[in-house]
Amino acid sequence: MSIINEFEPSILIIVKDEPSISDTLTRLKSHSSTMQFECVVVDASEGRLDFIRKSFPWVKWIDFISPKSKKISIPEQRNVAVRASTGKFIAFCDAGGIPDPHWLDNLMAPLFSGEFSLVGGPILNSNTASPTSQYNLQPYGTKLQVKTTANLAMSRDVYLQVGGFRESLEYGSDADFIWRAEQLGILHASIPSAVMSLNGGTSSREIRRSWRYGKAMTNLFSIHKDKRANLVRNSPEIIFYPMLILATIIGISLRPARLAIPTLSIFLAANCAIVVKNRRGRRPYFTLVLHYVYALGMLSMLIKLAIKRIR
Repeated sequence: MSIINEFEPSILIIVKDEPSISDTLTRLKSHSSTMQFECVVVDASEGRLDFIRKSFPWVKWIDFISPKSKKISIPEQRNVAVRASTGKFIAFCDAGGIPDPHWLDNLMAPLFSGEFSLVGGPILNSNTASPTSQYNLQPYGTKLQVKTTANLAMSRDVYLQVGGFRESLEYGSDADFIWRAEQLGILHASIPSAVMSLNGGTSSREIRRSWRYGKAMTNLFSIHKDKRANLVRNSPEIIFYPMLILATIIGISLRPARLAIPTLSIFLAANCAIVVKNRRGRRPYFTLVLHYVYALGMLSMLIKLAIKRIR
């Protein structure tokens, strides 16, 4: 069993097929931190990233074999990373994330002082494919809107209280963890000076991510029933897009066929209104596409869960 170190935090990263982790580790090695820290990487690449491991011998590399019964092992890897770490305080970032020079100091300061026990900072999207330039850039100490391990830190006590990441999930285990912490009265607090940049990849990768997150949201809805009303109120698009898709399909399917034309007209008018509303955004048309992919992901998982219950 690891000896817990109260003064050296642990930075935890999971990786499978992201060679961009090299950029993250390079930045961490030259990080302008006033403290010593350990870095634990749980590597599920099965040897594909060995060429990177040789360049960073100061990192604690943990081999991870993905379970055959599960395609995605994100929460399992995170739990392994925590168990392999020795810090009283732990921080997560994504493979490919680029921390600002004083990221770790700024993220850890409120944890060391005891002001907060679960914190996160803003994410700056450095890839042009992303529909938004940043998120979670909020006033100090406010409740963060987006629940993510891309820029997250906590005391080990919080991790133990919550009970780790839920391994029955594929995607969304970070949001699930933070919601469970909130149920215990633990605030997920904003530290705006702890900035992390992240390159989310190409447009096709953004589309795949929206699909996966849409499926994950349906799972989270089924687990966290107390969050449904608040989510719909703060993010009405979660319900609006699936309902618009279903209403259009039903309208086109109805008889007489002449109802299809007004249905399609309403559908097109609604989409035009959405684009106009978001015209000042980074990529308004692409944002619309991502919302529909997200909605289709939600609907596909809803159908899958319904069939499972029937069986």
